[in-house]
Amino acid sequence: MSESPVRKRLGSRLEYLGFDLVKYENGNKYIQVKCKRCGEIYDDEVNVIINKGRVCTNCGSLKKKSEMTDEWDKNLYFNVIRNTKGKVKVKKVLNNGLFKAQCTNCNKIWETSVKEIANFQACPNCAY
Repeated sequence: MSESPVRKRLGSRLEYLGFDLVKYENGNKYIQVKCKRCGEIYDDEVNVIINKGRVCTNCGSLKKKSEMTDEWDKNLYFNVIRNTKGKVKVKKVLNNGLFKAQCTNCNKIWETSVKEIANFQACPNCAY
């Protein structure tokens, strides 16, 4: 049986953070992870590891928050340019996944999120 798309995405995110996914049933259950650095296996919540930055219970291994932020920023810039076909550029990254976007046609600046820009249709000011 092939691996589910959710399990693949989760596994790749955990791998980036320094963990291997050992056991996953569904999003409402604890998952079992293995630290790549020390080999410790333990159960934890997906949200706690990925969103809150839980470290290995044995060795404390986890990528530094600054490394994670830099990687997120690079992905943000790439995705905005790709999704908008160059019609929008990122002016400033804000907190909570928001950023200031600028239209390359009329220079209008507005706050938006990655989710909103994924469904981008046109600039709210000039419809470019």
